[in-house]
Amino acid sequence: MKKRITVLVITALFTSCISKQKTAENQVRPAPAWTQSKPVDPFYYHGIGVSTKLSNHANFDYKQIAKNNALNDLASEISVRVNASSLLSQIEINRHVSESFIANTTLTSTEELEGYELVDAYESETHYFVFYRLSREEHERRKALRREKALAAAADLLTTAEEFRNRKDGYQAYIMYIKSVEAIKEFWNEPLEFTYQGNRIFFGNHLISRIISFLNELQIQAPSGTVAATRGRPIDQELLEIIVVLNGIRQPSIPIRLTLTGGRVRNPNAKTNTSGAVYPDIGRIHSANPRERLTAVINVEAWTSEATSNFQIIQLMNQIRLRPFTLDILVQSPSFVVFSDERMFETKMNTSPLADVLKAEMIKDQFVIQPNGRDSDYIIHVDADVEDSGQINRMSSASLSFRIQIVDKEGQLIYNRLVKSIKGIQTDARGAALDAYNKAARLIQRELYLEIRRSFIE
Repeated sequence: MKKRITVLVITALFTSCISKQKTAENQVRPAPAWTQSKPVDPFYYHGIGVSTKLSNHANFDYKQIAKNNALNDLASEISVRVNASSLLSQIEINRHVSESFIANTTLTSTEELEGYELVDAYESETHYFVFYRLSREEHERRKALRREKALAAAADLLTTAEEFRNRKDGYQAYIMYIKSVEAIKEFWNEPLEFTYQGNRIFFGNHLISRIISFLNELQIQAPSGTVAATRGRPIDQELLEIIVVLNGIRQPSIPIRLTLTGGRVRNPNAKTNTSGAVYPDIGRIHSANPRERLTAVINVEAWTSEATSNFQIIQLMNQIRLRPFTLDILVQSPSFVVFSDERMFETKMNTSPLADVLKAEMIKDQFVIQPNGRDSDYIIHVDADVEDSGQINRMSSASLSFRIQIVDKEGQLIYNRLVKSIKGIQTDARGAALDAYNKAARLIQRELYLEIRRSFIE
């Protein structure tokens, strides 16, 4: 029993000595030079990462953080440049898109790094350092394999796109074009020399040129040519039909962006139906301009989003500028006929003060007042009468009530307003009646006319 205890004690002392010796060795090891200055080597990419060991988080993994930092540093050494014969060079891209691609490519490369090796690691009391390297030759070899694989896939997708295009299926053709772009996304900045259908080409250049020519081959048309509209009147959507054709064949499911000068389109982001048509919903034209324009353009952003969720591809395709189609809308002012029955104490007057002030306001707004209702867009009825209200402090008092009613040429009631008990006071009954009419005319000018105008314009 004593011998067993002695052996255990000796073993514990020996283990303790070894542990202390290792700790002492690590503590006396000086920090390697690479922790202060990254080595320069023409044959290797280098990445150095560091992490503090001090943290209050229970799951803090300083070694993994240092490793991630080292790999990011390693990836940053692999420069990304846009070649003049690359896909990116075919499109006029703004600086933001170009910088976004370079930053994203660098970020993605950290996920795709292969063949790197650990050179060294160093740990102080407060920090952990790690040093990785990657053979430049090995990196290029692996990248070349990925490039060839990506190009083969992209070429197959391009062939499929061209087949859909030849069959006049524009929607699927574009989807396949975008899938082809996505297949070579890692290599957009490279020239990508490749043998395609027996020809040696710069694949990215060729792909983008085919996409641009395809989009320009799609034609937006309007069978009606121009459209006549009446201000304030709804436009039959059938008259606004816009179609998309590819070599004479109508194209369904094509996203279209619609805009209107002098107004708004209620369905600005539309898609062609099974007949290859969209019907813009613009409601009523409010503008006083004699001509407005409805503009339609292929919604490249929306269409690309149906092929990929990759924001960079959507951004890239959105740089392509297409010529918009415009449909002229010739706007004419609506015409009105005004019928008036204005009375004073039940007797029809020779003048029409309320109808006259209403017509004057409408003429200011360029509305047309016609002498009869045969061809008018709207019919206005103004009915008014004054009642004697007796004497107030030895002054004559009168009370005016009037109604303004508007119907369109289809007989639909557009506006109906009854105003009662507008008081007029004067030394005699006729003067009191005229005073009431003057007050009613001012009410029309200051308040009711805007309300009336909104009833058929907005």
